[in-house]
Amino acid sequence: MRQHAPAARGLFALGTGLLLLLGCRGADGEAPADGGTAAAPPPPAGESTPLPPARAQVPRGFRIETVTDALPGVRMLAFSPDGRLFATQPRAGRVVVVPVGEGRPQAWATGLNLPHGIAFHNGRLYVAETDAVVRWPYQAGSARAPGEPQRIAALPAGGGHWTRTVRFGPDGAMYVAVGSSCNVCIEEDPRRAALLRFPAPGDQLSGLLEGELYATGLRNTVDFAWDRQNRLWGVDNGRDHLGDTLPPEELNLIRQGGFYGWPYAYGDRVPDPEFGERNPERVRETIPPAFTFPAHSAPLGIAFYEGDQFPPDYRGDLFVALHGSWNRSTPIGYQVVRVHYENGQPRRMTEFITGLGEGGNAWARPVGIVVGPDGSLFVSDDKGGHIFRVRYVGGS
Repeated sequence: MRQHAPAARGLFALGTGLLLLLGCRGADGEAPADGGTAAAPPPPAGESTPLPPARAQVPRGFRIETVTDALPGVRMLAFSPDGRLFATQPRAGRVVVVPVGEGRPQAWATGLNLPHGIAFHNGRLYVAETDAVVRWPYQAGSARAPGEPQRIAALPAGGGHWTRTVRFGPDGAMYVAVGSSCNVCIEEDPRRAALLRFPAPGDQLSGLLEGELYATGLRNTVDFAWDRQNRLWGVDNGRDHLGDTLPPEELNLIRQGGFYGWPYAYGDRVPDPEFGERNPERVRETIPPAFTFPAHSAPLGIAFYEGDQFPPDYRGDLFVALHGSWNRSTPIGYQVVRVHYENGQPRRMTEFITGLGEGGNAWARPVGIVVGPDGSLFVSDDKGGHIFRVRYVGGS
């Protein structure tokens, strides 16, 4: 599945973004291709296509807006230190900067090898390609990347799960999630189905960073985040072909050295029928999930809410993008949910963004989530090419 984008790097103008308000009302698979394209061509530059009324729905008192609908296959999101929204388009090989108000999305870097994860740290922009982590110096307001990126870490490439996600922890270290190469198997490369930790990258590097295994048994942890107590949480996508209801998708409290089951066990130490029964000791070593989602709902992006724009009871809760099933007889997912934390533990889940359709009728599949500088919530959609913004406006 490894693909290479065109070699050119530079500035590229995309279709016009739009900002449209929708009415609100009160109120969970990722295909092997790991992404999607818009169901219909984006509108010509300068033309907007409002979403049908009441199509995307959020709880009472919130409003959902379309920032842009012109980014096919858009995935992860990050805000720069100067408050600009950046996004990745893996299939297009691009990193784009997306105006939240007036203006069109523009490519900041091109010619990348399936760029997915994106993070800003100590004056640099980091991107996780499928086979490496690269970085550039970042200058506030810059229209494009300052030349070729610096390659700082090598990663196992491609495979059934080719996306890589990069984030920086409270310790300053760089963490990278690498999914499995297969649905279920014994990996030859121990760096797969794992969370890797690299030492904090300095300004001057004499060679590639050497990473370590931080946690293993994580089949496809597409995203992870630290809470206010600096505890690391990650969502994990379970294996396929065990039916509609197994295995559950997981929210794990990730500890250094922890083993989270794959491919030997899932859920609360349930042996996998292909590998678990022959390896009972690995089943016993499995750390069960702290919380589960319905099977095949495909949790991808996550973000803890610590902003001031939403009501106070949202602080400390986790937003999760459920990308939606691709191989379930009754589709499930295709929404953003809120996981409520009580006494530091995830206790229950409620719907937050719904109305995106499901299965073959889905017009949007949520992926990346980030909280903006003003406390608004931003969500990407890799099927329709949207980025949505959710704000609290009060009242009904």
